[in-house]
Parts: sequence; C-alpha cells; structure tokens
Amino acid sequence: MIIGNAVLFGRTESSATPSGENDSIWTGLVRKTLSSVYDPMGYVAAVRPYAFYSCASLRSVSFPAARAVGDYAFYSCRYLSSISFPLVREIGSCAFYSCSWVREAIFPSAKTVGSYAFYSCYSMTTASFPALREIGSYAFGSCYRITNADFPRAESIGSGAFYYCSGIRTLSFPAAVTIGSSAFAGCRMESIFFPNATEIGAGAFKWNPSLTTLCLPAMTVIADELFYSCSALSTVAFPSVTAIGARAFMYCRGLTDMSFPKVRALDASAFAYCSALSSVKFPQVNQIGTYAFCRCSALTEVSIPYARSVGTYAFQGCSALQEINFSVALSVGSYAFQSCSALSSVFMPVVRAIQPCTFYGCSALVEAVFPRATSIGSSAFYGCSALTMVSLPAASSIFSFAFQNCVNLISLYLLGPVICSLAASSVFSSTPIGGYSDVAGQLGTIYVPESLYSSYITRNGWYYLSSRIVSVPSEE
Repeated sequence: MIIGNAVLFGRTESSATPSGENDSIWTGLVRKTLSSVYDPMGYVAAVRPYAFYSCASLRSVSFPAARAVGDYAFYSCRYLSSISFPLVREIGSCAFYSCSWVREAIFPSAKTVGSYAFYSCYSMTTASFPALREIGSYAFGSCYRITNADFPRAESIGSGAFYYCSGIRTLSFPAAVTIGSSAFAGCRMESIFFPNATEIGAGAFKWNPSLTTLCLPAMTVIADELFYSCSALSTVAFPSVTAIGARAFMYCRGLTDMSFPKVRALDASAFAYCSALSSVKFPQVNQIGTYAFCRCSALTEVSIPYARSVGTYAFQGCSALQEINFSVALSVGSYAFQSCSALSSVFMPVVRAIQPCTFYGCSALVEAVFPRATSIGSSAFYGCSALTMVSLPAASSIFSFAFQNCVNLISLYLLGPVICSLAASSVFSSTPIGGYSDVAGQLGTIYVPESLYSSYITRNGWYYLSSRIVSVPSEE
C-alpha cells in the first residue's frame, strides 16, 4: 500500500509486487519519490537485489522479519538515514553502498556482510554486528566517521574491509583468524587486538600514523607492507614470527625497539627508512634482503651473526653505523653499505666478492681486509677518503674505479698465489698508489709475493705502477 511517499506492507498488497513473486518477497523497481518503507507485520522475508537501487529520496526503511538483503538493494540511496533489520542474517554486496546519511548500522543477527556492503557510508559512526562471522572485502571502506565498532565473533575479515576508517581508535577482533590485505589500511587506530589471527594479508595495517600497541601473538609470518608507514609504532615483539615480508616496517620512523628471536629471512626494504632505529638483533637470520635497512640513519649496532647473504642497498645511507661483523656472509650486494659515512670497521672473512659500489662513500673506513674475496667490483671503495690499507690475498681481478678518490690509500697487499688483473687504469685514480700523494706527501705501495714480482711489473695494467710495487718474501 502506497500512502503519500511511504510504502506500507500488508498481506493483500504484498502479493501484487511487480515481479509477481509470493508475498514474502519484495523485488523490482520502486518509485523515486519514496521516503519511507515499512513492514510492521513482518511479511517480507528478504529484500531482493536492486530493490531500492538509487532511490534518492528514501529516508527510512524497516523490515523486522527480513532474513536477507540482496546485492545493491539500497545502492546509492544517499539520503537514507534510518535502517532497521533486526533479523537479517545475510547482507549482499554493495547493499548499502554510498548510503552517505546512514549513521548507525546495527545488525544483531547478521552472519555475513558482502563486499562493499557499506562502502562510502560517510556519516556512519556506529557499526554493531555481534553475531557476524564474515566481513567481505571493502565492506566498511571509507566509512571514515566510524568510532564505535563491535565485531566480537568475526572470524574472517576481507581485503580492505575497513579501508581508511580513520575514526576508529581501538579495534578488538578476539575471534578473527584471517585478515585480508589492506583490511585496516589508512585507519588511525592506536591499538589492535587480534589474539587468534594467523593469516594476515599484505598491507593490512599500513598507513596508520597512530598505531602504538599490537597484540598479534598467533602470527608467524609478517606479510609484505603489513605495518608500512606506521610512524608512531615504537616497540614491536613477535616471538613466533619466522619471516618478515617486503617493506613490512618501511617508513616506521618512530620504531626504536624490536624483538624477532625466530626470524630467518628479511625481505626487501623490511625496515627501510626507520630513521629512529638504533640497534638490530636477529640471532637466526641467514638472509638480508635488498634495501632491508636502507636509510636507517640512527642505526649504530647490527647483530646478525648467521647472515650468509647481504642484499643490494641493504644498509645504504646508515650514516651512524660504525662497525659491521658478518663472519659467515658469502655474498654482499652492490651498494650494500654505500654512504655509511661513520663506518670504520668491517669484518667479513669469507665473503667471495666485493660488488660494485659496496662501500662507496664510506669516508671513515680506515682498513679493508677481505681474505677470500676474489674480485673487487667497479667503484667498490670509491671515495673512502680515510682508507689507508687494503689486504686482498685472494683477489684475482679489480675493476674500474674500485679505489678512486681513496686519497689516503698508501698500502695495498696482494699476496695471493695468482696475479690480480686490473680492468682499467682508473682503478687507483686520485689515490697515492696511482700517483696522487696523500696529505703528508706520500705515495702508495703495492705489496706482492716475491715469486710474482717480475710478472706484476711487466703485466699490462700494472707496469705503469711498477715504481710502487714491492716484493714480499714468501713465508717458509
């Protein structure tokens, strides 16, 4: 029955629905002038898909007996402000999409909420779903005024479910097991409580500038970008985590303390740009990814004793780092320690090769001893202005610009059993070894085995340095 701008459901009228369906189903198009829809006697058991699609004038709806709301049922009813569905169990995809005047979503019986169900409900402040088990992707995305959220039984939270819900400060999902990617991205939560969550997707909490407290005891893997740009996060402890994904804590500029006793691998950019981080300890890590600690400008202490590989740019720009000890590392990537301007001590006894630009611009490095390195890449020590001594007993090749602008390099030891080849004359450009005297007016010396002396001084690439090559008697 249509009364003015309202629809009132009764048994005689409900049988005349546009689709000719039975009297417990409401479906089809409705008039664009509707402002209210009521079912006081509870005849409607379900609101069909698209039933009130884009009814711009609709203000209030009440379906006390309905068990389901179909896909797009109230899509873009932008002035809808009052909704009542006490018995609804299923809410379809985009059911209330862009209902921007809805202030409260209280569904005491709902078990599932479809994807984008309440997306862009800008005025919503309260979301209460005490029986809900499954939240679809982006279900509450961009509901940025939500401050009260109650989901005590939700077990599955879809991707982007609360994307940019920036009004939420504290969240507790005690039953949640799975959390989709970007589920809480862009929120401003201060604390999160997920005691049973074991599967958490990439970027689930990223771009959250207020997050300070975490409770995720069941998590064993930190996904890519999980806490990306959570700038207020200062302390993290994950006793059960075994792997940290790419960019997991990137731009966490407030991070100072962390504990990961079981982690074995650090993926790319895991802690890049964590500018307050001063100490890192990973007792079981064997692989450090590319850019892992790039631009951690406060980092002074690194303890990763079992790292066998260090990725490219891993510690680039760690300007406070003074000492590194990678006693079992076999490989170190290009630019790994570029611009570590305070680095003065390096211990890597088994590394096989020094890649291009590995120590580029390490202006405080005084000595470099690499007993097993067979090759020195181009610009590996470029601009190491404090470097005075280098020992490379296993070196077989040194590439262009490797020591360029090492203005104080006066001693190079090449005491291995084979002649080390030079890729170009630029290897020692602007160094005392290359003819550029240091501040005291000294020229450098190259020490080679007595048995190879004659070969060195006549070898292409070395003969122009013959006046600085000195033989060392072999030890008996």
